[in-house]
Amino acid sequence: MAANGYFRRLIMMLLVLALLIAAVIAIPRIRKAIASKSAPRTAIFTLKEDAVSKFRLIYGGNDITAAKIRNTWRITSPANYPADPMEALANIKNFNSLAIRASITNRALVDSYGLSSPRMRFYVWEGMREHMLEAGALAFDGEGIYVREGGDMFVVEAIFVEALKKSIDDLRAKDFLAITARDVMMLTVGAITFKRQSRTNWTSSMAGTLDLNKVFELVQGIEQLRAAGFTPDGARAADYGIPERAVHVLMKLEDNTKRELYVAGDGKDAFAKRADEDTMYRIDASVRDMLLKPASYYLAPSSGTVR
Repeated sequence: MAANGYFRRLIMMLLVLALLIAAVIAIPRIRKAIASKSAPRTAIFTLKEDAVSKFRLIYGGNDITAAKIRNTWRITSPANYPADPMEALANIKNFNSLAIRASITNRALVDSYGLSSPRMRFYVWEGMREHMLEAGALAFDGEGIYVREGGDMFVVEAIFVEALKKSIDDLRAKDFLAITARDVMMLTVGAITFKRQSRTNWTSSMAGTLDLNKVFELVQGIEQLRAAGFTPDGARAADYGIPERAVHVLMKLEDNTKRELYVAGDGKDAFAKRADEDTMYRIDASVRDMLLKPASYYLAPSSGTVR
């Protein structure tokens, strides 16, 4: 009997000890949860950026949707274009940048806040969960703007709402060649062909010694080519001098693929078109000028002139 009493007391002590350990673990977590709920809200959104799958921007007559499809961002409305993943990520960060300046409790003035008929709506999907932000009138100081999210009204900095107003051209992919200089094994510009022999050496179809620095500058310039804008959908390439008045550029890459490009334009206007795409891109005219350099430009001074 004495042994049974001892074991009962031991079990009771172990149970009490287990309860104390559980309390030590649980109480700080409970306090933290209570504190977080009672703390004032400081931001409209705290999105997990890598979980965002879509956003929609409605403002000033625009209604633009971009979505991540099989881990690739695309503009899906009002037209279908590849999207720049960095621009898409930047706009997701803009949602998370909406810091709260003030909370609005007087709901009777919703009309004066411009929120009875909001002029802007911004949607963002975190996985399957949809969030919506409505934006109305500017606040009295002109630097804030009244917004509503989930039934609650706030004032946020107007510049952060302005940052959400991306245009289609802002969001479209601009790296239309998607190459790096080290990928290029052969480059033909017009009638000149350059072949890479090693990481630091190139040869060409010309007689004479190449100025390798100028060849490197050419290849790197093409690598850095980006769209500065876009021609209207349905525009005819011939109206932009492509291919009749264009410089033909052909690149063969290390992975046995190629890029074929036409570049044309006059004065400050320059345009590029991939041979395998219908899209035409506005580009910096300095790229066109670089591609129009004569063959002699790429020869070392001691090599004389190519006729």
